[in-house]
Amino acid sequence: SGSVPLTRLLSAQSAQLEGDEKAAERFFTDMLEDPETRFLGLRGLLTQAVKAGKRDRALDLARQAYRLQPKSEWVASTLFELQSASGSWLNASGTNDDMARKRLIERPDADRRRAVIAFELSKEADAAGDADKALKELKTACDLAPDLIPACVALMRRYVGANQHRKAVSLAEKIWAGTPHPDLLEPYLEAKKAPDGIARVKAAEKLSAINPKHAESHLALARAALDAALWGEARKHLKEAGAGDGLEPAA
Repeated sequence: SGSVPLTRLLSAQSAQLEGDEKAAERFFTDMLEDPETRFLGLRGLLTQAVKAGKRDRALDLARQAYRLQPKSEWVASTLFELQSASGSWLNASGTNDDMARKRLIERPDADRRRAVIAFELSKEADAAGDADKALKELKTACDLAPDLIPACVALMRRYVGANQHRKAVSLAEKIWAGTPHPDLLEPYLEAKKAPDGIARVKAAEKLSAINPKHAESHLALARAALDAALWGEARKHLKEAGAGDGLEPAA
């Protein structure tokens, strides 16, 4: 009868409320036998497995639940998180693409996830000695999410290492226009071949001019000025960045 699935679910939930996870597991497992309650049973067992930190079991249950209810946002998200946590990046990528197609996730969020996955795949390719694939995945990551700074810094350093300084400079300047970040400065100065104090100041000025009012631009100028022992300039830019002016020259 229609009340049987509800009774089983309530029995499982009651057992959980009483702290009897073993009994709850038995009820959820019984629910797998009936097509009408199979998904609810899987969901209950999956929740238990996640809570208990049984990652392999959770992943298997999540796959089963996803096959039954691919339009369930909760199941799809849980599957994606478990795949990511276990480093199954290609599978996670497939799940993410499915979620985007089914509109279970907004396009910008899906792109951001794709970027993170591409960055992870680039690290794997790097570790496997596949430089071409690593470069391709880094480019994908930076194209999809220019604010994913670790990926973009890695791409800049790869360009510098390959003597493609202009590409590194262009990438940093493009990112700085939208998302200035301190980690971009050092690889940018390397790409600009600015080894000493005044050369670094000039390079920092060029980068900062792209987004002149941003605090990070003033901090970049302050750092370069400090390297060149231009205390007045450093103090001025620290003040502009809202970092105060309590700067003293080194003894």
